[in-house]
Amino acid sequence: MKKIIWTTALLTALAAGPAMQASAINREWSAVLGFLGGYMMANGGLCPRTVYQEPVYVERPVYRERVVIEEPVVTGHYEFRERRVWEPGFWECIATRCGREERVWHEGYYRTEMIKVWVDEGPRHFRRCR
Repeated sequence: MKKIIWTTALLTALAAGPAMQASAINREWSAVLGFLGGYMMANGGLCPRTVYQEPVYVERPVYRERVVIEEPVVTGHYEFRERRVWEPGFWECIATRCGREERVWHEGYYRTEMIKVWVDEGPRHFRRCR
């Protein structure tokens, strides 16, 4: 009974108090956080796993259902590979001693960068998670 009275008193005090206007940080951050939240919620239902129910019988005549989740075994590894990237040429303006600007052309060149690549080894047997 005490709990009900305290809960009612608290809700009444909150309802009678001054209401604050809801405000966001700013429009840009609100949009970014809303997009990320929606992306996480959407990908929660797209997991590559199979869920099904199978009956389990106990000694007593009680019927229960056990949920079994099959997840694919991860088969693959990461490798570091080199990749050639073309850096295009560009003009650079240099101030001379006389106060004039001189344009200098820098030729384009290839640079090598290391990238991390996932190498998939194909599907294997499923493991059972309980």
